[in-house]
Amino acid sequence: MLASVCYVYPVTAAPNLNILPTDSGYLNDHSWYYVVGEVQNGGNATVTNVYVNATFYNSTGEIVAEISQPTKLSIILPGRISPFDVTLMSTVESQKVHNYTVRIVQNSTTQSGQVGLVIVSRTSSLNSNGFRVSGTVENIGTQSTSFTAVIATFYDATGHAVAAIRNDSSPSFLEVNQTAPFEILLNASVAGQVDHYALEAESYDYELIPEFQPMALVSALLALSTTVGLMVKRFRNKGMLRKQVIAKECGHT
Repeated sequence: MLASVCYVYPVTAAPNLNILPTDSGYLNDHSWYYVVGEVQNGGNATVTNVYVNATFYNSTGEIVAEISQPTKLSIILPGRISPFDVTLMSTVESQKVHNYTVRIVQNSTTQSGQVGLVIVSRTSSLNSNGFRVSGTVENIGTQSTSFTAVIATFYDATGHAVAAIRNDSSPSFLEVNQTAPFEILLNASVAGQVDHYALEAESYDYELIPEFQPMALVSALLALSTTVGLMVKRFRNKGMLRKQVIAKECGHT
């Protein structure tokens, strides 16, 4: 008699982190070499403590320096993208840089997080001081938040990231249903390269809510998982965003 045995193994969540081909590197206004890019979580596990290493080389292929920095988002949900930046803060060494490589060197999984933040308004402008993004973030969760921050990723016309900035809302501690303004200023030396930008928001208590979620799914996410994401592709489009629904807009200056 022939017999077969079937073993059933549980599916385990696993991260699948990738650095997107949107990175760029250049000498900034301090004459330091600046690298900015994006990490995408293509797996089914929420990840935290993600660090990106940049290795800088001279024209003969010798290593000038190696630096690791965390991504701008402290927690990255499945399918989400977080910017990162790494700066070689030496004018002498920066002048030697001919090329660089970037790789992920550290990450860990986490089960924490609740949906609880939404960007309810935003506007942007370009002037002699730089490129300014301002708006309002709201706590739509069930508990107060602390260390609420908004992260902006700026892109050129080819879709490459040229800068990533994180700044706290004011105040950064938000009670339930409380709103707070935020402001991010990109310096004038880079502002002229910007074609579009993306906004994210997170706090110590809440993480990202994915874009393009139907209302039913958003309601389910409110009981489960994390933050607010907003892709903004048009600079001068002002107005109120629908709460609990994050939209993407496409366009150019």
